[in-house]
Amino acid sequence: MTAARNQKWKHPLWGVLALMFAPLAIGAPAGQAVNGDPVIKTGTPESEIRRLHAELEQTAQAMRSLPRVAGQPVIGPRKIASERAWRAAQLFEENGDRVSNIRELTRYLNLVQTGESQRYLVAQRQLAFNYEKVRMPDKAMRAALRYAGSFISQNPSTANYEDFVEVLRLVSRLMKTSGPEARAELRQLFAACTSVDMPAAAKMNVLVLAARAAGSTGDLEMARKFLRDPALQGAPQPLDGEVLYLGGIIHAADGKLDAAMSSLKAAIATFGAKHADKRDRARLALARVQARKGQNDLAAATYSSIDELSPVYQDALFESVYVLIDLGRVNDARDQAAIFKKQFGSTDAASKMKLSRMDGWLAMQAGDWDGARKAIESQRAVYKEIVDFTSMELAGARPVESPVVDRIYMKLAGLLDVPDEIEQSWQIARKLEKQEDSLAMDRGEIRQLFMSLGRASLAQINPSWVNTTRALDALVKRHLEAGHRLVGLERNLLLQRLTPAERQELVASENRRNALLGRYPQTLARSEGWRNTADLLESTIRLSAVNDRLMGVESGVSGIRYLENLGDIQGKGEGTAPGFNGQVNGLRNKLYRTLELVRAQQVENLAETGNHRQLRRLMAFYSMALFDEESVLRRARNEVSDTAERMLFEDFERTWRLWQQVAKDSYQQLVTLDKTIREDLGKTVGELWQQDSGIAKAAGEILSVRNRMALWVGSRRGAIIDTVKQRVGDRFERLDQWSADIDAMRSDTVRDAARKEASRFDAARQSARDEVVNSQVGGAAAWLD
Repeated sequence: MTAARNQKWKHPLWGVLALMFAPLAIGAPAGQAVNGDPVIKTGTPESEIRRLHAELEQTAQAMRSLPRVAGQPVIGPRKIASERAWRAAQLFEENGDRVSNIRELTRYLNLVQTGESQRYLVAQRQLAFNYEKVRMPDKAMRAALRYAGSFISQNPSTANYEDFVEVLRLVSRLMKTSGPEARAELRQLFAACTSVDMPAAAKMNVLVLAARAAGSTGDLEMARKFLRDPALQGAPQPLDGEVLYLGGIIHAADGKLDAAMSSLKAAIATFGAKHADKRDRARLALARVQARKGQNDLAAATYSSIDELSPVYQDALFESVYVLIDLGRVNDARDQAAIFKKQFGSTDAASKMKLSRMDGWLAMQAGDWDGARKAIESQRAVYKEIVDFTSMELAGARPVESPVVDRIYMKLAGLLDVPDEIEQSWQIARKLEKQEDSLAMDRGEIRQLFMSLGRASLAQINPSWVNTTRALDALVKRHLEAGHRLVGLERNLLLQRLTPAERQELVASENRRNALLGRYPQTLARSEGWRNTADLLESTIRLSAVNDRLMGVESGVSGIRYLENLGDIQGKGEGTAPGFNGQVNGLRNKLYRTLELVRAQQVENLAETGNHRQLRRLMAFYSMALFDEESVLRRARNEVSDTAERMLFEDFERTWRLWQQVAKDSYQQLVTLDKTIREDLGKTVGELWQQDSGIAKAAGEILSVRNRMALWVGSRRGAIIDTVKQRVGDRFERLDQWSADIDAMRSDTVRDAARKEASRFDAARQSARDEVVNSQVGGAAAWLD
C-alpha cells in the first residue's frame, strides 16, 4: 500500500474544514498511526455512527426550517449610499447650492425608494422650493403636490404645519402660470386641505389660500364659503387683511363696486406700514375699482400713494397715465409716462405697442400732431409686419408643425386676437410638451435604475439572497464534514475486505475531493468573473470613446450656431445647426441605450458570479465523489459475518440514506436560490424594459398627435391668413379713424367741425383707454394673480 493511499486528510474546506474533519487513514486500523502520524481516537464505531446520524438529523431539520427564497427583488437598502446622499443634500441646502441639493435629493429618493416618512416630506419640500428658485415651475409643482398628498395622507402628530402652509403658498404662486384645467384640480386640492385636522393658525392660512384658489378659477361662491368659515373669526395680522382684500376682489368681480371699495379700504387700514407690500397691492385694487366707477380723481390719488419700491408699482404707474389723460392732466400724464419708460422700458412687442399707443394719446392731447401721427405709423408698421410674417410662415403646401405655430403665436400674442386654429394648436402643443417632459423624467429614472443596478451587488439588490447563501454555506459545511467522517469511519472498518482496485478507486475519489478544496476552483470562479467584467469594461470603454467624439461634434455644432446667429440666418434642415444638433442628440440617445444594454447584461451576470453558484458546484462534485466511495464500500458492506456486524452496517446504511437525502435537499435549496435570483433579476430588468417600451409607445402616440395637428393646421392655412388680415384690417380702420381725427384737429379751417366731432373723438379715446386699463383690471382671476 503506497504512502499516497495512507496520507491523512490535509486539505481545508473554506480554510477550516481540515480542523473539523476527523483524520482518515487507508490501510491502518482505528487508533493506530500511519507513517508515524498520530490518529485522533474517535471512540467505538457504534457510538460514532450514532453521533453522525444525530448530527445529520439536526442538519436535515435546519435545512427544512430554512425559508425558501421568494418574492420580488428590491433596490436597497443601500443605506451607506443613501445616507451619504442625504447628508450631502442637507449640506448643499445650508450653503444655498440649489442645483446640487436637487441632484443629491433625487439620488437619495432613488436609493431608498420608500424611505422614512419625515425625510420624504423634507426632501419633497426642499425640491419644491429649489425647483422654483432655478425656474423649473412644473417640477416645483409636482414636488409640492407630492409633499401635500403625502402630508394629507399621513397627517402625523409631529407634523410641521408651518412647512405645510409654506408649501401651499408655493402652490398658490405657481397656479398663476397654470392653465384652467390645472387650476381646477388645484382648487380641489386646497378644498381637501381645509378638511385636515390642524392647529388654528394653520387652518386660517389654508382657508385663505383655498379662497384665493377658488376665486382664481372663477368659483366665487366657494371663495365666499371659505372666507365665511368660523375659523377665520378673529384672525391675526396679516390674515385679517387678506380676508378683507379677497372679499373686496370678490365684490368687484360681482360688480358690487361700493362694497369692494369699502372692503379694500378696510384692508389697507388693517395691513398698515408693517405689511407695506400687501397694503400697496390692496391700493392698486382700490384704484382700479375707483377708475372703473369713474372716480378718476380718487384713482389718481390712490395710484400715487403706492410706494416706488412696491412690486405693483410698475402696474400702478402705467395705469395712472390713462387716468391722468382722462382727467385732462396731460403734463402730469407725460411726466408719468416718461418715468415709466425710463424705469421699465419695453422688451416684448406687446409692451412696445402699449407704449406706442400711450405716446400717441399723449401727443394728441398736447397738440403734437406729428408725434401722434408717428405713433400711428409705427403701429401700422407692426400690424403690416404681422400679416407678412404669418403669410411667409404658412406659405407652401406642407404640414404646419409646432415650431411654426409657436412663432406665429408669439408674434401675435398681445397684439391681435390669435386665430382659433393657432390658439388650439398652441395649447395642445403645451400639453404635449408637459407629457413629453414627464416621459423624459420617467425615462431618466429608468436609465438611472439601469446604471445603479449595473453597479450594484447581490447584497445591495436583495440582502436576503446573500443571507440565504450564508446559511446554506454553513449547513453544507456541516453536511460535507459529516459525509467525510462517515466515509472515513466505514473505510477503516472495511479496509481489509477491499480489493486493490477498490482501494485505488477510493484513493482517486479522495483526490478528486481534495482538488475541489484547493485553489483551482476559486481561481476558476474568479477568472469567470473577470471574463465577464473584462467584456463589460471593454464595451464601456468603447462607448466612452464614442461619447468623447460626440462631445467634439457638439462643440462644432455650437460654432455653426454662433456663425448662423452672427449672419442672422434662420437655418432649417439637416445642413444647419438645428439639423446637426438633432443628429447628435439621436446618436447620443443610441449611445445611452447601448450603455443601458451593457448594464442590463451586467445585472444578469450577477447570477452567474454569485457565491451560491460556487457553493452549488462544490456541493455537486463533492457529493458525487462521496457517492462513488459509498458505492464501493456498499459492496464490501454486504459481506456480513455476525449479527452485531449486520446491525452496525444497517446503521451505516440508514445513516448514508439520511446523508444522501440531506444532500438532495441542500442541492435543491441551492438550485431554488439560483433560479430565484436569475428569475427575479431577469424580471427586474424585464419590467424596466417593459416600462421603457410603454414610454416609447406613449412618445409615438404624442408624435402621432403632433403630426395630425400639423396636417390640420396646414389644411387651415388659408383661413388663418384671412383671419389675421381681417383683424389687422380692423386695426387699420381704427388707426385711419384716429389719423382722420388728427387731420381734422390740426386744420384751422375745420377746427369748429372737429369740435362738433368731439363726441366721436372722445368715444375713440375712451375705447383706447378702456382697452389698456381693462387688460390690467380684468376679472377676479387676473386680480388675484
